[in-house]
Amino acid sequence: MRNNATDGVCDSLVGGDWAPPRPPACTIMANVCVIPPAPNAVRHTGDRHDVGPRPIRTGEAGEHAERFIWLVAALHRVGMNPDATLREMGLDPHHLNELGRDVPLVWFRGLWEGICGGSGETGIGLRIARSIVPSDFGTFGELLATSVTLANALLLGTRFIRLVSRTTELELHVHGERAILAYNPRYPDLCHPEQSELVIGCIGSIARCLCGKNIVPTEVRFAHSAPPNVSVHASFFNTPVRFDQSHHGYVFPTALLQTEILGSQRHRHAEIESNAQRRLRSVLVPPSFADRTLSLLQAKLRHGEPSSIEVASALGLHPKTLNRRLRSEGTNYQRLLNQLRHRLAEHYLSQPELSISRVTRLLGYSENSAFCRAFKRWTGCAPQDFRRATLMVQ
Repeated sequence: MRNNATDGVCDSLVGGDWAPPRPPACTIMANVCVIPPAPNAVRHTGDRHDVGPRPIRTGEAGEHAERFIWLVAALHRVGMNPDATLREMGLDPHHLNELGRDVPLVWFRGLWEGICGGSGETGIGLRIARSIVPSDFGTFGELLATSVTLANALLLGTRFIRLVSRTTELELHVHGERAILAYNPRYPDLCHPEQSELVIGCIGSIARCLCGKNIVPTEVRFAHSAPPNVSVHASFFNTPVRFDQSHHGYVFPTALLQTEILGSQRHRHAEIESNAQRRLRSVLVPPSFADRTLSLLQAKLRHGEPSSIEVASALGLHPKTLNRRLRSEGTNYQRLLNQLRHRLAEHYLSQPELSISRVTRLLGYSENSAFCRAFKRWTGCAPQDFRRATLMVQ
């Protein structure tokens, strides 16, 4: 028997001549959740309908800074040292915790390219994913772990994935006895194959933890081409892995959606979901362009004063576009740089172990005198006087 509420959704994923129905917001039947594509997830080309995000300018691409820091730590855990790559990117490996709220998505691809190019290894993302557990993702992981069934967990995963990543979209499609969980990177040109494999691998590891058993899909799909060595993929998934597909994702029997979550603390679910809703509302408020520029400036400042040309390039923008965007928010490049230096200077001067010369270098000045003149212009007093007053209060 055909299910009109689900057949069209799945057809959009696998291709074919199909006119998309008006999808419901969500349908749950017999404990199986059916999630239609996100508004921008079905791309129309002639009579074809392909799953995937619409192209978005790379200059708009930003991701949670904590996710970048997490990836750096994860690479260390599997024996890969990203420090040299980070320095080549103009980042200090020991001061990543000073990054702002978001970082440019190009940093993720640059990090993967440096690691893979330097080591020549493949399957690094899956090696990281092998040890992943739901608690690694905070509130998001708790939300999944307190669900009733795998269907409920996946439904919540598609709704709350932005708690983990601004640039990841998940879709669940059900067609008869077959279900497909598809992963769509919002900026596919900036998504390194290892990053896609890390995401798919994390989904698999989390599903195994939630269900307390090895969930074996029918097949695993990747949109990128196969790497030279796929032995890690074969051992990780233990099922056919297909490359050069139209999307990344899992194909699995619909019956698995009714698998109960092992040890679910269902009495805590309402509280956790309420907390997740609050966090999601704050996450969905995008940072201003000026805030994103400030985050990038802060990461580069300790290596010398970055030029507007350098910052624009890191954001994937033309310098004129950078200046125009900042003007539209009532500021300019030099004003942002001065505001950042002023704020950081007061922060650094409150730490007695940092010498004035060290603070000068951290702020990107080449000489102490230049920093002292700037600080007196901002505050009306010399750095040494500000430090003495601050330490007396402390």
